[in-house]
Amino acid sequence: MKRSSLPTSIVCPACSDTSEKGTITSKHSYDIFRCNYCGLEFVHPMPSPEQMDHFYRDYSNFRAEITVVERNALRNIEHLKKFGLSSDSRLLDFGCGENIFVRKGKTKNWFGYDYYQKPDKQAISDFSGRNWDFITLWGVLEHLVNPRDQIQELANSLTPQGVLALTTVTTESSIPYQFKPPEHVTYWTKKSVQVLFSAAGLSILEYKNYKMIQKADVYLSCVLRTVPEKFQRKISHSLPEYIEVPTNEIFVVGVKEQ
Repeated sequence: MKRSSLPTSIVCPACSDTSEKGTITSKHSYDIFRCNYCGLEFVHPMPSPEQMDHFYRDYSNFRAEITVVERNALRNIEHLKKFGLSSDSRLLDFGCGENIFVRKGKTKNWFGYDYYQKPDKQAISDFSGRNWDFITLWGVLEHLVNPRDQIQELANSLTPQGVLALTTVTTESSIPYQFKPPEHVTYWTKKSVQVLFSAAGLSILEYKNYKMIQKADVYLSCVLRTVPEKFQRKISHSLPEYIEVPTNEIFVVGVKEQ
């Protein structure tokens, strides 16, 4: 629900703009602002470390159906091959959840790290070094309370010409998005991503709308959720079990500048 508020001088977590901003909405007792410069929509104030620890202690989105996650992991791996990804590449999957992406790589050179899961010990020991040829963040950026610092730290750990690839929620898609703080604390535009990457010394190689593989029944239930249940029960389809569907996310690939 929209509400008015006196403009407040706060710092954008993507571009560090400090111009006055007013709330565009509030959700779950959180105020959400839009940056006047880069368009990022973000929670302010950000949740505290204690609030985030409490929220992710019982985080349910790790439950995403394994077969769907696996199919999309394989698609993403295949796509990144055109940017040089191979079994010989040293890869860090940051915010790896249950580490499915790394397991699908089937190589000893890929590692997963997730603060709220059981991280790979080797990834922890190597995290601060300049060791990674690839770093991936699948649906992670929108969860980070300090995205500018975090992306800078990750970029610093890339090898020369190393690649950082991610998906994240965008406000510029035709697919509706929902404010979900404290789960999602940032909502991105192309300009805000460009500013974020540039500040970290990354040049964008690819920026596109992200499509994923989803179960047809799951996708249709989302599309039809505004239709009364009595009518939903009368709808049938002949779609295959898994289909490619549009999302409210973008797929971004950047390379570390020399």
